[in-house]
Amino acid sequence: MLVQGIILSRQLGPLLPDGTSRYKYLGCYKDAVAGRLMDKNNNLKLNNENGICQQTCLGQGYIFAGTDMYGYSCGIAAKLTASTVPSRVLVWK
Repeated sequence: MLVQGIILSRQLGPLLPDGTSRYKYLGCYKDAVAGRLMDKNNNLKLNNENGICQQTCLGQGYIFAGTDMYGYSCGIAAKLTASTVPSRVLVWK
């Protein structure tokens, strides 16, 4: 038996008019308590996930959104700081 199909990933967060995600995945990055990658944090706690974090950041006018590895924090930034070492960072298209 041969099964064929198309695998699509679910789009999270704010979408563009064509239905694609407004944010683009940039990779997983490491930062430290001193010299955070993101300059502000929305502590969404148990309600946090990538889509909610992205929507929150867009609503506040920020172009970068990132969740920590535990999923509690939603970091937001207008720009990334140069002092950090390149968790999950997304930037809107």
